[in-house]
Amino acid sequence: MKRLLLFFLVFISGCIAVPTPSFYSLQEYPPTWTPAPTPTNTPPGPTATHVIQRTPGAAPTRDPNARVLPTSSRGGIGVWMELDARSPQAVLDLLPRAQVIVTDGAGANARKPNQTLLFSTSISLTAETLAPAYGGIVLEKIPPDAATALSSLRNRLKPRLVLARSSFTDMTGLDTALLNLDGVLLENFLRPPDAPPDQFPDEAAWRKQLGTLSTLSSAPNTVVLTATRFSRDMQIELPVVEQWVNYALGSFLLGANNTHAFFGFPDAKQQQLINVPALNAQLGLPNGGTFKGSGVYQRRFTRGLVLVNPTTDKHVVALSRPYQDASGAAVPQLEMLPHTGVVLLNAE
Repeated sequence: MKRLLLFFLVFISGCIAVPTPSFYSLQEYPPTWTPAPTPTNTPPGPTATHVIQRTPGAAPTRDPNARVLPTSSRGGIGVWMELDARSPQAVLDLLPRAQVIVTDGAGANARKPNQTLLFSTSISLTAETLAPAYGGIVLEKIPPDAATALSSLRNRLKPRLVLARSSFTDMTGLDTALLNLDGVLLENFLRPPDAPPDQFPDEAAWRKQLGTLSTLSSAPNTVVLTATRFSRDMQIELPVVEQWVNYALGSFLLGANNTHAFFGFPDAKQQQLINVPALNAQLGLPNGGTFKGSGVYQRRFTRGLVLVNPTTDKHVVALSRPYQDASGAAVPQLEMLPHTGVVLLNAE
């Protein structure tokens, strides 16, 4: 009976399903970790140190054949001055304001390290015959065989600059000459020297000259000097001269498009004009091109606004933001008289 009962229990137990044990993965540290790491709050240190070493070499040298172009001061207005044997002492005192000096040989020792001295000449020179103080020459006129003559001259004077005088009233051969020139000195900007002081170009002629200036100064490596002159023997009241300076300067700023463009007013009263407040304004760079609004032509700069009225009518301009003139006086509204130019600075 006991054996029968035992057999029965064994038989029943064999018929009951036994659950399969769950699988547990065994996590072990790699054998290279000896001993196994222990818990810690200290972060492990670096496993390697990356060291960058630089072997100092020779400083780069400037290409001796590279031409160095004069550049206006950053944010300022580029100015050039003319110096000859008849220039008064006061002009010598003001030369540090200019970035470019054009001279017939007088005062060559007055050049500062940051200025470009150009020798005004009517003859061809070589690098050996041009004094070391000069950064280049300004030819009195474009030679008839410009392509050949200028190419040969530039090679002889390399790396110094070769500019030539031209005129807004006669630009014959200038396009061809510029292929072998580093720049141009544009005479008769807005007026011929012997014109009456109250004679101004009409709006169409004014626009044409600004278009020429804009085109020439759009080339990034072309030096452009503008010259607005009165004849030396002309007697002019200072307020009239100041009107012309501001008018010509404003027009120049509306048309100039690179940092190698320079404004010049080579006049017998030059020493009284170079310190006109507008010439020393820190305008910054142009924010765009020239546009016409409220009857006057305008151009915005990062630090100011330039306006010119080349018409015979008076215009009142409502300003869109606070401005001050170059002397620091607030300008809430502007009345532009005929043939005037104004440089305004952003009010703080």
